[in-house]
Amino acid sequence: MRVEVYGSLLNSKEREKPPLGKGMMIELGKQERIGWKLSFDKLSKKRKEAVLNFVWTGNKKDVYYTIVYQADTVAYDAIMEREMGKTTAEEWKQGRAVSFGSYRPFTLASEFGDTEVFIIPCEERKRTPTNRGTNYFKTVEEGIEESYKDIPHMKAKNLEVLEKAVDESPTVKAKNPPTP
Repeated sequence: MRVEVYGSLLNSKEREKPPLGKGMMIELGKQERIGWKLSFDKLSKKRKEAVLNFVWTGNKKDVYYTIVYQADTVAYDAIMEREMGKTTAEEWKQGRAVSFGSYRPFTLASEFGDTEVFIIPCEERKRTPTNRGTNYFKTVEEGIEESYKDIPHMKAKNLEVLEKAVDESPTVKAKNPPTP
């Protein structure tokens, strides 16, 4: 199975965590995606912070570079469970409807053949506040730096798209200070 990654899975430390680390993933290459952007669209229950979604915009100015991996069954199942959650992944495998706002595998054509990418459908997105100081942001930033270190234009573009995703996330309203 070919899997396409775009967020924290660009970071090798994330790919090495069990049970994903028990599977095998072989990088096939980078894939340019025109008309796609990143957006913080979900609050992760596990991480307790906003996480990214890969969003189709259709705008030719939106460009992001993903990485395509050949994944064995162990790695694919671990990615599915990681992205969707164990219960949702099982429901999906059984052909049942999954919860609104859940990640799902979508098939995309690529230069490496059809790939699976885990995204939240556009109509189910829920923009989620975040900032550059979160652990998740830092994990993704490190992953981009690591994955594209030898391809400066891809690294620069992906870092720009990540920054834009933070800028486009909703702002958290400050609570009014107590009155004396």
